[in-house]
Amino acid sequence: MNKVIDFIKSYPIIVATIVVAIVGLVLIGLVIPSGSAFVADVEARQTVANEISTLQSSQMTIPPEKPDDPPRVVTGVVNEAAIQAKKDAYAGMKREYDAIFKTAEEYNRRGHTSMMESLFPDPPTDQAQLMKFNAKSVYIQAFLRMLAKPDPASAYPALNAGLPLEQTILDERLNQLETDFLTDLFPIEPDKRDVQNLTPEQQQNLAIKKRELFVSLLRQHAGRIHIYADNNRKSPDFPFHVGTWSEPGTAPEMRDLWEGQMGLWIQQDIVRAIGMTNGVGQPDTNVMNAPIKRLIKITVPQVYVGRNGQGMLFAAGGRGAPTPRQNVGLPQRNIRPTAPPGRAPAPGAGARPSGTLDEAAYATQTPGLQVQQTNTQSADKPLEDDFKISHTGRKSNPIYDVRQVEVRLHMSTSHLNAFINNLAKVNFMTVLKATIVDVDEYEELTRGYMYGGDDVAEVTLLIESVWLRNWTSQLMPEQVKLDLGVLTVKDDDAAKKP
Repeated sequence: MNKVIDFIKSYPIIVATIVVAIVGLVLIGLVIPSGSAFVADVEARQTVANEISTLQSSQMTIPPEKPDDPPRVVTGVVNEAAIQAKKDAYAGMKREYDAIFKTAEEYNRRGHTSMMESLFPDPPTDQAQLMKFNAKSVYIQAFLRMLAKPDPASAYPALNAGLPLEQTILDERLNQLETDFLTDLFPIEPDKRDVQNLTPEQQQNLAIKKRELFVSLLRQHAGRIHIYADNNRKSPDFPFHVGTWSEPGTAPEMRDLWEGQMGLWIQQDIVRAIGMTNGVGQPDTNVMNAPIKRLIKITVPQVYVGRNGQGMLFAAGGRGAPTPRQNVGLPQRNIRPTAPPGRAPAPGAGARPSGTLDEAAYATQTPGLQVQQTNTQSADKPLEDDFKISHTGRKSNPIYDVRQVEVRLHMSTSHLNAFINNLAKVNFMTVLKATIVDVDEYEELTRGYMYGGDDVAEVTLLIESVWLRNWTSQLMPEQVKLDLGVLTVKDDDAAKKP
């Protein structure tokens, strides 16, 4: 013990250092556990603080008020109220979208009923042959009805159209005038009743009377119709585009009937716009004061723009190079001879043309294949414009189909804008191209066309027409759905592979 005390006295610094070290070790053992807890607590508090800061400065994307505007990015506090407000905004936009689309569908669909009840999408099996046969005459009558007098009780448009006064009637009346004129000059000398016996003054007087009668007869006839158009179905100048499948001795497929229905709807829309422009329902309107004087031709190519062709603007291989009165769409289908209803078709009449595929039959008769609905469009993916096709950029897609139609007519140039506006009022129609050529009204007068005092031109319009699939696909035959991609044939086994 004495030695320890001596050592402490001899080396006080060393002893003090050892004591401090021992105390430090004891304190470290006591402090380290509480220090770790403290650090963890500080870090937890910092995490919460960072989350609060993030919530206070979160960026939210707000949908634009106008569809073409970019979305708006705002910074604010994310809480239940903010989340609900955003949900309400999206819900409101969906309601507006649904209302707009419903209105657009009703607008697109109005006045477009099937040419025959139960014909589309497919007629009853036991009546299919008879209904297809009868559809041909119903189809032709629909075009003739558009040239007849308007019926207020009918939902179909009509133009009260007619040809110029027949030449035989004109000749008869003019010959009668000449006979009466000569009889008045030579009442008791019938052998002198010849134009060769007239003096120059008398001949001039007779010519004036004939001209006045000629104009008067044309004016009276023009006062009884609203527009000139050839209403003879067999004439090459018949103004409507009528499918060849409707000719006698043919057996149309459902594809042909649907194309005929679409073409009929498109041409009915054109006729409605003409009727609106001319005021067909007004009793005082006639060719003399109507803006559109003559309907020459409507052409509807069998093209779904962007699907099986680029349309008439590019039919000749270049921008702005239309091919008037030419079918630039699907190849003409081989129409098979048909037998009258109730009689068996001729051998081989039911076979499809060589090199074609009946996808619907193939899908239903081949094991492992199924038809799938593809008429959908992602809400997150906007429709792509294709301005190589036209300045609208529209082409057929899962939401709507784009068709084109060419209209050629004689009309007052001062009313062209009114006609274009009426096209848009009738349906989703946009004029892509207009060609205007001057018309010699006096030359037309010699051919029997009385146009009145307006400056008349020959106007050719290329028109784009849009058809929403939400309602047309409900009527489309399955063959057409396959053609347009509304339905696809897909291998089940391939679809099941990961």
